[in-house]
Amino acid sequence: YNGVSHGTFLMKVAERLQLVESTPNLTDIKTLDDEVVITYQGNNLHIRFMDDESGMLISFQDDDGMPVSTTVDSSGGFLVVDSRFSEFVITPVSYENMLSFTVLIDGHEWMFTNQTDGSYYYINNVGKLVKIEAAPSFGFKGYENFATSRGYIWSRTIPLLKDHLLLGSGADTFITEFPQLDYVALYNYGFSGQIITKPHSLYLQMGVQTGVLSLIAFLTFYGIYFITSLKLYWKGRFQSFYSQIGVAIFIGSVGYMISGLANDSSVAIAPVYWALMGIGIAVNQKVKQQFKEEAKLLQAADNN
Repeated sequence: YNGVSHGTFLMKVAERLQLVESTPNLTDIKTLDDEVVITYQGNNLHIRFMDDESGMLISFQDDDGMPVSTTVDSSGGFLVVDSRFSEFVITPVSYENMLSFTVLIDGHEWMFTNQTDGSYYYINNVGKLVKIEAAPSFGFKGYENFATSRGYIWSRTIPLLKDHLLLGSGADTFITEFPQLDYVALYNYGFSGQIITKPHSLYLQMGVQTGVLSLIAFLTFYGIYFITSLKLYWKGRFQSFYSQIGVAIFIGSVGYMISGLANDSSVAIAPVYWALMGIGIAVNQKVKQQFKEEAKLLQAADNN
């Protein structure tokens, strides 16, 4: 296929697997009790929103408590003119009769309010008031965009495994386990406004949903089948019907396991895999018996 496509296939694969380190401008947003803290290119902007009898007031400060310079733009918002915050625009708005404010950062708008219990909340894309939470991560630091942002999902899924060593969270419950409040990282890696429903890895999916113990059992099961099949078919004796079927199932299973590194188990494919595993194990027993009988016949012929 690669030859017919004049190298396009391998070129596309190389593009997807290319490791390119990147650091986003916006690295953190904290929705605290008394302020919103936005971390941009290593600098923190502290925003406080007040509304009392004297009127509405928004203050902007850096880590040293010094005021950050702003000017009023044509829309009535506050344009930050400090070079550290690259023309942020903060605009007071009313959301469902609730005083709020938006922060425009690199063309993306974030909305906050402190009008419920005095604490600051982010108003997400469905209008829910939430606290932004940065998720724990493992690996892929700076390479979260790897494999069409699978690096991000995998790096936030791996820490979940420690909570599911023996028992998993349950079938199709990954959506409830993944840190969906990690809004800044979701935005940075192309998932803004989305809910992550799967880990894009058969092995991580199994480790979270059915437990690490079940993942070990699965890998052990396949490892035994793989070694047995490799020993049987390594010499390439495919004269019998069973050996031809057996090696075909073996090669197909290897493809499935490799694709499982970056793809989930699905109800459309998994039953076929498990059915073929059952057939493959049975066929291997037949092939092994045939090879033993062939060996006996050869030994008998040599004795004669």
